Amino acid sequence: MRRVGLLATVLASLVASAAGGEERTQPLLLVLRGRNPLGLERFIARPHRRWLDPHEFGRRFGASPRSLRSATRWLRTQGLRVRHRFADRTMIQFDGPPAAVAAAFGVRLVRAHGRFRSARPPLLHAELGALDVLGLDGVRAAPRFAVGPAARTTGNRFYISPADFRRIYGLDAPAVAALAGAGQRISIPAIGDADGAAVANFRAFFGLPPTTLHSIVAGQDPGPGDGPFRTEATLDATWAGAVAPAAQIEVVRGTDLFLILARQVNVNPAPVISISLAVCSSHAVLRRLARAADAIFRQAAAQGQTVLVASGDTGAYNCGRREVDVLAASPHVTAVGGTEVDPLRDDAGNAVAYGSERAWNTGSTASGGGRSDFFPRPDYQRGGRGRAVPDVAAPADDYPIGVGSHVVCCIGGTSAAAPAWAGVVALLAEARGQPLGLLNPTLYRLGRSQKHGGPRVFHDVVQGSTGVRVGRAVRPGFTAHRGYDLTTGWGSPDVPALLGALGG
Repeated sequence: MRRVGLLATVLASLVASAAGGEERTQPLLLVLRGRNPLGLERFIARPHRRWLDPHEFGRRFGASPRSLRSATRWLRTQGLRVRHRFADRTMIQFDGPPAAVAAAFGVRLVRAHGRFRSARPPLLHAELGALDVLGLDGVRAAPRFAVGPAARTTGNRFYISPADFRRIYGLDAPAVAALAGAGQRISIPAIGDADGAAVANFRAFFGLPPTTLHSIVAGQDPGPGDGPFRTEATLDATWAGAVAPAAQIEVVRGTDLFLILARQVNVNPAPVISISLAVCSSHAVLRRLARAADAIFRQAAAQGQTVLVASGDTGAYNCGRREVDVLAASPHVTAVGGTEVDPLRDDAGNAVAYGSERAWNTGSTASGGGRSDFFPRPDYQRGGRGRAVPDVAAPADDYPIGVGSHVVCCIGGTSAAAPAWAGVVALLAEARGQPLGLLNPTLYRLGRSQKHGGPRVFHDVVQGSTGVRVGRAVRPGFTAHRGYDLTTGWGSPDVPALLGALGG
């Protein structure tokens, strides 16, 4: 057997040399088949005082040591380089000469935008014990934010300052006022780095304590980036920290979203992850990506990590089709929709208390939501077929942001709502003294209780709809109503009441 393996390695190396010398593909991920999925779901569902770490997760639910060794050996016999075996035993990072990768997985690779891609899914040999190979689909993450018109300036329109957010959602109430996210860490996946100077200027402008952003590279370094990706990372870091000013904010950047996510759950996992990126492709590819993403998010839930995902900015449509965002659809994340908030204000225009909200809709953009055909309805939801999105909501408009040395207004989208909710989760985790893990079972229990006369922990949004206009056509959406709906989920948080219900 050793001679056969050596011969295969030599032949693969010769093929690679003839086809491209030392040229290698971008980092790829081999997704392995885990063990005991029903036991994993039972573990996630029960209340916890102690969560798993990535090594414990691997021992209990990852691939067996034998399967891991077999997959590693197989990759090497194909002339491929194993770069990293993650602690959870569910993924192996590798790369190799394009010809060797193509031969190993029965694909034809073409190069586009500095990356190798295949038009068809990889062929997986039975002995691999693998579910998929990620990184060859040509799918790239895209930012979610929506910039408001230039007329939205601080001089002629209400905007949400950090102090306004605190007053609107009760963060200045006695039970919550002392909380600032101390001891918490919020991790943000990004394709470009956040502008640390812009975040610092924002915090100084609004009287928030200074902080240091932690920037981490996963896989290939995309550099600081510019344009939309840098703006997205800056927005997320700004508003996660604006709501939880004492929390540590880290930006994990790379060129491949799934490699970033794999790092976030396997290397020094943060208690809170806020995702404002989206992926689009054919329905078949998205189904594969949905399965891979859910495996990562399921592990995060078992490790006590709370994952918040922006529900999308195009109403009931995503990627041009009537479907929900592939990342927000996972049953193991909390999908955050968007609202337009109209607070009670003083004569100077400052918010003094909660007023009212409606589903966010600018006419061309709106809070994402609907029912997924990627995942069945999870146990914590009631009625309907398929996982319903979103779960909760927060304002998706009128957020100021730092741009260079200035603070400008306004920016928005559910990509602003998600980091704001991530900040709220950091405050709740600080109060409870432990990570919260998957929030949805608790949120839905509290939401149903509220609907039937129990404690009020959400601002129930009962106005607005999510139909949007594209050219001359109107794409129908969903309408807000009492209780749970497909525009804003259960609504926005009444933080003191939510904290009381959680037992902080």
